[in-house]
Amino acid sequence: MDSGSDLPFCVSMRWLKEYGRLSEMDTNFEHPRVKTLAGSELSIQGVVRDMQFRLKGSNKTFCRDFFVSDALDDWYDFVLGKDFMKKNFDMLFGPGGKVQKMIGGLFGTKRRTPAEKAQEAALKAQQEADAKNREADRLARKANEKRQAEETQRIEEANFQNHYARNTN
Repeated sequence: MDSGSDLPFCVSMRWLKEYGRLSEMDTNFEHPRVKTLAGSELSIQGVVRDMQFRLKGSNKTFCRDFFVSDALDDWYDFVLGKDFMKKNFDMLFGPGGKVQKMIGGLFGTKRRTPAEKAQEAALKAQQEADAKNREADRLARKANEKRQAEETQRIEEANFQNHYARNTN
């Protein structure tokens, strides 16, 4: 559990695979743009919508959207954010609370402005165009090398045939 997270809920990719729920992951979502304590952006692969869960020792069932991250795979199954923990503090930490461990925080980052989004989109478009141009150049070089190899082979075959024709006559 995460007492300082701006990320509401997160589940590890490993957990989804182990429990056969990977097909429930939706990749069409708005990235929450959160960072780890180390400052790197947390990779989010998708979201599982309306996932039902119950905390150990509780009879109450919750239904929430969970972001999916493979960055949690080696560490945790789930992250429950600070708002959920504040709202359910007594159930989690009060008498009879079954909290097993706490984990480090994931902190929100500044949302991108429309200008920043446009700049990122322009950069991405430029990078894609550059990649397409490099691929076209590579394919053209490959085709040229093939043509040259075929021409060399034709010349060698013609020389061989000329040589063979002279020696057999």
